[in-house]
Amino acid sequence: MTLKPDIEALSTLSIIVGIICIAIGASAFPRKAEQYWVGMCRSKIPAYVLTAVVLFWATIWLYVMPLGFVVALRPILPILFVAATVLTCIFCGELLMCRAIGGLLVLVPTPLLSAAAWHPSSWRYVMIVFAYILVVEGMFVVGMPWTLRNQIFWMFRKKGRAKIIAACFIAVGLIFSALSLSVY
Repeated sequence: MTLKPDIEALSTLSIIVGIICIAIGASAFPRKAEQYWVGMCRSKIPAYVLTAVVLFWATIWLYVMPLGFVVALRPILPILFVAATVLTCIFCGELLMCRAIGGLLVLVPTPLLSAAAWHPSSWRYVMIVFAYILVVEGMFVVGMPWTLRNQIFWMFRKKGRAKIIAACFIAVGLIFSALSLSVY
């Protein structure tokens, strides 16, 4: 069993990335967006859910990887998943949502890179560079979750800055959507 997508999945993944980028950009335009984005860093229930999703995804990857020491752990991986989720929610409660988003940013590039690796078009490098940007940002956010919180505060500190960043997210989303429909 493998979780790696093939070359044909790059078009679908690109449109999904485009839609997500457009949605993130559009969410910064409403008047109450600052309250939502600043409050998101400390929200508890969504953080618990996203943490469980990220750890479940990591557990599935560990289950299908052909690593020698992990094969012996396969029977107890569900127990380890539950224990890791509960312990993470208890002991990493401070800025848990930021950490969960960082974990998601580290996991998401894997299918993107797998799909783009052997695509014949040179435009695949756009997806590859984007995936590595996500990985680097995710590593910083997991290790130092206050960086995401500080980035959000910085974004809303000046009046027009959030709208410029939101427009950039929408532009990136439109680029990935266009690539999906025309090149990939």
